[in-house]
This record gives sequence, C-alpha cells and structure tokens, in this order.
Amino acid sequence: ASNLTIRNNRIRGATESYGIVLNDGNANCRVEKNRIKGITIGILTSTNSDGHTIRGNLCSNNLAGFLVLGSRIKLSDNKAHSNDVGGFAILFGANNRLEGNTANRNGQFGMLFQSVSQSGIGAGNVCNFNGQYGISITGGKDNTVFKNDFHCNGEQDIIDSGTNTRFRDNSTGPLPECK
Repeated sequence: ASNLTIRNNRIRGATESYGIVLNDGNANCRVEKNRIKGITIGILTSTNSDGHTIRGNLCSNNLAGFLVLGSRIKLSDNKAHSNDVGGFAILFGANNRLEGNTANRNGQFGMLFQSVSQSGIGAGNVCNFNGQYGISITGGKDNTVFKNDFHCNGEQDIIDSGTNTRFRDNSTGPLPECK
C-alpha cells in the first residue's frame, strides 16, 4: 500500500516482533506520533520501500529503535533511547534525511549508517551517552553530517570510514555531565 498514515498508536511487549513495518512496495507513507516499547525493532522500513516520512515517534527499551533499509526516507523529531543495541540504523539506502532526532543512552550506538550514500544527517540530531559511539558511518559515500551534537559516548562520538563524508558545524567531546 502507498500513501498510508499510521498515527498515535501505543505498541508494547511481545519480544521478537516489530512495532511498525513498511514492507517492500510501500511508498510515501507517514508514520507519526507512535510510542513503541519492549519489542525487537520499533519501526522498520524494508529495502524496496521508499519516500516515507517518519516523524515524532518514540522507540524505547527495544533491541533497536529504528531500522531503515529503504531510500528517500525522512526521519525527523523522533526519539530512540534505552534500546539494547541502538537508536537509528540506516542501512544500504540513498537520499535519506535525518533532522532533529534524539538517540541517547542506547547500548551500543546512537546512529549507524552502513553502506548509505548521498544522505544528510543534520541539523539538530543529538546522540549522547550511548555505550560505544554517537554516530558511525561505515562504507557508503557522499554523506553530509552538519549541525549535530555528539557527546559523552563510550568509545567515540564519531566514527567515519565512508568515502567523501563531509562534516560541518558539529559539536563533539566531553561535557561536565559526562562523568
């Protein structure tokens, strides 16, 4: 289906399950103001699913908050915290945008970009107090990271092994509250 809106749901419990899934073939859907807690993946977009807007959702106490496999996905004003592994995992897509999202206190990472190209991370994303790193970019090319905050993450605030990643006006490093 295309052009659907999924809004104002509360999803809890049921381990080894997904909260909201946009399957292959779905396009231009809106996922807004949902609360998802205590499952495997909060919100998942499949590989051949694109053009979605994911806005104002909260995913907490899951294995992972958001898993994006599609392209042309816009994530804005979402929160992912206290997930076992990570907040936002963006894998294999292109032309995705993240703005104003918060990923704090996740087990390993705040944001992971793996083999993602021509995507924008900024402005106003916050990734603090995650177990290993705030943001990791592995593989992929031509991504831009600008005007974000990455602080107090376990091993590093930023890891980048992508090609031609551009960083501008980000804030990193220790803060007094990091101790």
